[in-house]
This record gives sequence, C-alpha cells and structure tokens, in this order.
Amino acid sequence: MAPRAHSHSFFLHPVSFDDVRGYISQFPTGKCPGHDGLNAQTIKTSVDTIVEPLTYIINLSFNSGIFPDSLKIAKVIPIYKKKGSPFEPTNYRPISILSSLSKIFERAIYVQLNKYITSNHILYSKQYGFRKKKSTKSAIIDVCNQLLQNFDNNTITIGLFLDISKAFDSVQTHILIDKLEHYGIRGPPLALISSYLSCRKQYVCIHDSKSILKEIYQGVPQGSILGPLLFLIYINDMPTCLSTGEIYLYADDATIFTSGINISRIATNINMDLMSLNDWLTG
Repeated sequence: MAPRAHSHSFFLHPVSFDDVRGYISQFPTGKCPGHDGLNAQTIKTSVDTIVEPLTYIINLSFNSGIFPDSLKIAKVIPIYKKKGSPFEPTNYRPISILSSLSKIFERAIYVQLNKYITSNHILYSKQYGFRKKKSTKSAIIDVCNQLLQNFDNNTITIGLFLDISKAFDSVQTHILIDKLEHYGIRGPPLALISSYLSCRKQYVCIHDSKSILKEIYQGVPQGSILGPLLFLIYINDMPTCLSTGEIYLYADDATIFTSGINISRIATNINMDLMSLNDWLTG
C-alpha cells in the first residue's frame, strides 16, 4: 500500500426520487431475475409505486451504514462451455445473478464513489479496465507506443504478460476495507461497503433444482455494479511494488515491461519485479 493516506474524505449524499428513477431507467430488460423473482421490466412498470419507499430505504442505508441482507443473495447458474465432458464441473462457467433491487442500491453507491475516485485521480493512470474513455484499444495503443519508443531509443525490452486466476474471487475483504480507508472512504460509507461485502450468500440453480444457501467469505460480487470498481481499488497499489518495470493493467490482466541496453541486467530487474509482485499477491 502507498505510504501516505489520501487527504480527502468520501461522503455519501442523499439520493432523490429522480436519481432513483434514473437508476431504474438504466436497467436492461430481458435479463434473468435474481433470487427474489423480480425482473427489470416488473420494476420499471411499478416505478411510480416503489420509487418513494425505495429512495427512503436507500438513504436510510446510507445513514446507518447497513446494506440489506436480503439483497446480498446470489443465484448461480452453471453454463456449459460446450467443450470437454459435461460431467466435469470445471467445464461449466458459473453465472452469478443478483437481485435487481440490489443493483439499484449499488448504482446509488457507485455513482458517488466513482465520481470521488475520478475527481481525485485515485486510480492508476495505466489501468484501462472498467473505466470510461479507456478500453482494450487504448491499452494496446499505449503499449505499442511504448515499445516503439524503446525501439527508437535502441533499447531492449522484456515483457511479462500476467493474468490473475479467479481475480474477483481472490479479493480479501479485510485488505480491501483497509485500502478503501486509505483512499478516504471512512465512517458510514466505509461501514456500508463493509456491510455490502460481508455475510453474502449464494446458491446454485439448475432448472427447477436449488442447492442450499452457502455463505461467501471473500471476493467481490460477480455480476454486480459495484464489484468491478472495488476490484480496481483493491489492485490499485500493485504498481508500487515494482522497482524498475512499468505495468499496464486491464482489470486483472497485467503487462510489465523493463527496458535497457544490457539484456542480463534487464532480465535480473524483471525477475526482481516478478518476485516483488509475487510477494504483493501473496502478502
């Protein structure tokens, strides 16, 4: 983690009826409903009836720092990858489906948290995943420009291409909470996000059969609105562990470049960075 805590503080401001209407209007229709059976179309149709009590509950959640337990349940549907044996669990991709009401709450938090993170320039500049006006295309362009610049300078470049396996599931909640506090998310907002991450449960649904509920002890929620931003905050300090290399990130994909004129020295430097990165990932 960076040595000095962020000087700004994040506050959650009350949302209005119009805010909540806007969040609901952004819902894509036709998606599978979560455990409560409510789909986006049903919520959109009943928006005039639910907007007032829903706004009240969201603001109450902001003030109390408590995310409703009933909105922390995920329905997991395994989808066959169409390769390998259908009797092998690893040949299925788990699709996590959350309550549509949960996503309204999440959107209310996300809009304000993302604005705070963006306006205070908190995220690493070479992080291209889940960010507005950044994409795989802009990442590739910047990487290619760096390689061409090294070539023009007659330097040798060694690159490492890394992918974190099950990245969202590997997030340690207590470490994420510490990092959020480091970046100025404190008090009720931190309590709310901590509540959002804790005591989450999921069950597997295959056709009409359901498993029992099981608690999830780590990770950020798959299929969520808030999860990707929380993951970016979690890995935001990864570049600080490198001593010589420069890292380009696209969510959990990482590319590290080290350049110079002596290939033995470059190899030594990038191996040192790789060991430092391993310590960061396992520490």
